[in-house]
Amino acid sequence: MDFSSNPSSELGESWCKYRIFGGASTIVLNPGALQLNFVNLSENDYPTVEEIIRRSKDVLSKDIGSYTRERVSLSSNLHVGTVEKGVADVYLEQFAVKQVADVAKTNSIIQYSPAAKVILSDNSKNAVNWVVHRSVEKSEWLPDGLFVTTFIDVSSPGVMSFEDQAQLVRRINGLADQAVGQQPSGDNANDTAS
Repeated sequence: MDFSSNPSSELGESWCKYRIFGGASTIVLNPGALQLNFVNLSENDYPTVEEIIRRSKDVLSKDIGSYTRERVSLSSNLHVGTVEKGVADVYLEQFAVKQVADVAKTNSIIQYSPAAKVILSDNSKNAVNWVVHRSVEKSEWLPDGLFVTTFIDVSSPGVMSFEDQAQLVRRINGLADQAVGQQPSGDNANDTAS
């Protein structure tokens, strides 16, 4: 069943869910939030997803009016394959912490895998504030790949246009890429985003 709902008599308990792409990807509308969940995406899917988000916002704006969104949150889990064997280990080695590596060397059964984590935020006094959490570690799925997680949260007191939001999110994502010294290739990527 592609559409389901909870016809509760209490507004706070009502919700409706629509399954898209015939699988686990969903659009869920409840009184406090619109949640769009997309799983197993490739970079080629991003324009379609962006259009679904744009149209969802447009439909809600027409049906509900000019509603205020206090925040937009995005999360992404991306497995990225590397082009050559050993590249992921060499990349991650730059983030090794000497103290942790030294502890791992004291016991042959301990394996240390370096990882990167950065948190960037807007510290200006702008009306729009944002924060991004980015981590990069060895992929469990891809033998010589990386697992990149990203969480972006944008809060604003008023309504931003979809184009402005999308541009800001691309800028923030680009800053996170720069901070960890990486530009993920979508050709070998599996993504889960919500």
